[in-house]
Amino acid sequence: MRFLRELWHDREGAFAPIASLIMVGLLGFAALAIDMGYNYYNRNKLQVAADSSALAGASQLQSLVEDGDSQPIIDEARAYAENNMPAAQYGTVLAAADIVPGNWDPDTRTFTATVSDPSDYNAVQTTTRREDTVGNPVPAFLGGIFGFDNYDIVTSAIATEAQNGNMTPSGCLMATSETEEEAFHIFGTADISTTDCNIEVASEAECAFYANGNPTITTITDPDGDAPQINIAGTYCEKGSVGIDTSGVNEDANVGEDPYEDVDPCDGWALCQQARDPNYCDNAEPAYINASFEGDGSPPSGVYCGGITFTGNGTANFDGDYIIKEGALDIGGNITVDGSSGVGFYLMGTGSVINFKGESDLTLVAQSSGSPLDGFIFYEEDKDPKESHTLRGTTGGGYDGLLYFDGDVEFKGTADSLLTTYVSDCTVLIANTIYFNGTTGLTADSTCEGAGPTLPPGAPILVYRLVN
Repeated sequence: MRFLRELWHDREGAFAPIASLIMVGLLGFAALAIDMGYNYYNRNKLQVAADSSALAGASQLQSLVEDGDSQPIIDEARAYAENNMPAAQYGTVLAAADIVPGNWDPDTRTFTATVSDPSDYNAVQTTTRREDTVGNPVPAFLGGIFGFDNYDIVTSAIATEAQNGNMTPSGCLMATSETEEEAFHIFGTADISTTDCNIEVASEAECAFYANGNPTITTITDPDGDAPQINIAGTYCEKGSVGIDTSGVNEDANVGEDPYEDVDPCDGWALCQQARDPNYCDNAEPAYINASFEGDGSPPSGVYCGGITFTGNGTANFDGDYIIKEGALDIGGNITVDGSSGVGFYLMGTGSVINFKGESDLTLVAQSSGSPLDGFIFYEEDKDPKESHTLRGTTGGGYDGLLYFDGDVEFKGTADSLLTTYVSDCTVLIANTIYFNGTTGLTADSTCEGAGPTLPPGAPILVYRLVN
């Protein structure tokens, strides 16, 4: 007994077992950090591969509907999976058996793999894997200490046809905010005319659409005799002598979706990807930093850090692709804007806004020749908080293309904004909130050639979208 008591009170060498216990805990945390981080990386890559392959497969659905041939779906889906995760590096992540055509029901949000009528095929589900059962599990690093030799990761995606089989905007004018009061506001003597396309307001708020003063909205009947509608998820309010036919106003409506919510021209655009580097502007040429012009100017296409400013009297000539990074495209009131040969502006980072002043002539035409910004005059990346942009009406020319903003747009100035001298005569405006102020006007026409209804030429024809 005396020996045991002495052993109990003996503290020599006590640190060794304590240190061992601490080391085990530290290794456990290291294993968690390293292995879980690597798993997260692989899960993201698998999800991207699943998304892209589902969209690619869905683009070939017509071969199954018309000819009963699913091979083009399989080939296209696997090609996109291979592009994202080459088999030589990751093993086969998408097997033919994991490419499943079927039917997506948007009301119940369910996917059914077996359909009785081939015309019911409207979606493709893909499942990408890194699993032990297919021979390409994600290897464990320090996790092996605790008996984990590898990890299994599985992701899936479903791509389906858009509403009515068409992913072009259902509205020439769309306010996409789901919560803002007065998300669409028309004031004063502003005048809006739309042909064969709706005005869509996604906000469910009271007075989501608000008209006051003496504004007018004319919706022109299409050749089939169907008058465009004003669809509002919330309610409509007006005050004053408003010239709006309320028989075409639908409150608590099922508003069309933002067709470009999951599309970004920057994806696959090398220069744009480079510009997203936080340090990009540190090495930019002086001419592309806080560019400023007094009077006439013709900025070459490229990345403009701090924006572009025009003041005085003259003409601002634009041609090609412009990335406006963390600054304004600020055009003075006496400056004529000429982008008639084809132009697109990508708005990147905080403070990248459009600020057009005055009532001088303005002509901006979207490109349609293989540019990353084809169809878009403006594209604003998803940002938080939302930016505010000011567009202007014009005494000549206007906007011929898609104006897509993640933030808020206020339209000022006089006269219409539809080009009547170019091929498409097509203007589409999509923004978080839209405010027409004063005497401004906009003619949003859907007679666009070559790219489907209400879509500027060259803009992405998004027939399919991801739904999970």
